[in-house]
Amino acid sequence: MGKYKMKEQEIDEVITIINTKGHEHAAQIVTQKYGMNYQAFKNRVYREGKYTYNRTLKKYELVENQRCEFLSLEELTLQRKVSLSGTSLSTKSLNGLEALLQDLIKERLLEYNTFIQFDRHTKQVSINLSYLKEQGYDIKTL
Repeated sequence: MGKYKMKEQEIDEVITIINTKGHEHAAQIVTQKYGMNYQAFKNRVYREGKYTYNRTLKKYELVENQRCEFLSLEELTLQRKVSLSGTSLSTKSLNGLEALLQDLIKERLLEYNTFIQFDRHTKQVSINLSYLKEQGYDIKTL
């Protein structure tokens, strides 16, 4: 009796199990139902090239879905932590796009902070006009 060659539909079913129930459950099914080593199964999936493993999502995806060069909606909405000068801000309630916009705004404010200083105690604003001109900014006074 030769090796059992899994059909494409059976491979799709195991990939669905991996994505929903995890690798351990899928490994049990592959060894018990198909009599195949789980590592050999993963190697076959890799060789055939129909699926790729997304490490961020920890799931297999169809290769046709990988054609986009930009982040997918799922990757944008992943929960992450943003750190600004040692303070950790949780962005669990924000979706990924809002968190990205917050990061861009923080970077811009930090850039402006090199030119403009606010002192709330003395109520003074210090603007380094020469450094602004060096960096290529045009200055208009109102």
